[in-house]
Amino acid sequence: MNESRKNNGQKITNVITPFEKKLDILSVILGSLITTCLLIAVENLLSGVYFFHTDEILLNEKLFGNAIEKLPPVFYVSVIFFNVCASFLGGMLPIVIGKDQLLKSILVGGIVTVFMIFNMYIIPFPVWYKMVSIAICLPVSYTGGLVTKKMVS
Repeated sequence: MNESRKNNGQKITNVITPFEKKLDILSVILGSLITTCLLIAVENLLSGVYFFHTDEILLNEKLFGNAIEKLPPVFYVSVIFFNVCASFLGGMLPIVIGKDQLLKSILVGGIVTVFMIFNMYIIPFPVWYKMVSIAICLPVSYTGGLVTKKMVS
């Protein structure tokens, strides 16, 4: 893609190389992947701390739902805190790796939000937790990108 503009009668052309395009795509993929992996790891780590995983509980939907309902509120608050941290990091990565465009941070937040919707559909979490978890990914990723863009500039 060529961007051109005139400056004092002279034509200035900024050429985006194929490497820069690949780097932009890689930064979004990497940001989304790292954020999603962090979210899964923290969720699994904290759920392992608060209730004992057995094959019987994991394979039986009713027992699993009962175990999820019995988790203390500190579990959900902890997971939300780490979701915020992971989404913030995910918004920072595209700005650091690629060009400093906030659109990529928003894209990472959108991809992570889609993952969270899928995750909330599969696991029977309380409704309040589902709504908060889904609502925080996009704005926090954008904020991470905005803060990083201001730091880099």
